[in-house]
Amino acid sequence: MEISDVSSGRHPAQQTAKSVEQKLKETTQEFEAILIASLLKDAQPSAQAGPFAGGLSHDLYQQLFVDEVAKAIARSGGIGVGKMLERQLRGIARAGAHENHVKNSPHVADIKTKGGE
Repeated sequence: MEISDVSSGRHPAQQTAKSVEQKLKETTQEFEAILIASLLKDAQPSAQAGPFAGGLSHDLYQQLFVDEVAKAIARSGGIGVGKMLERQLRGIARAGAHENHVKNSPHVADIKTKGGE
């Protein structure tokens, strides 16, 4: 346990839950950014004319630009896919945690023991 954990006044379990929630949000936001980048790449015109068109460096910078634009869109709310996925995963995680809590409950063990007698 860190001194900062004690000074924050939070229980370590609360901090772990907070970090898990934050990681879930970041991961779903990254997924949405990848999806948006894919949509933006598909929406770009394929052929460009001009003296600076084409080439490896142009393709690389264009890829980096599209990826950064997609990340900015996802951070600012995106198209809703990230939030929907986060909500879905959070519900699955809560259901799994509740199921594990019920399985490990001493009352359930008592019922199983009494029912088996």
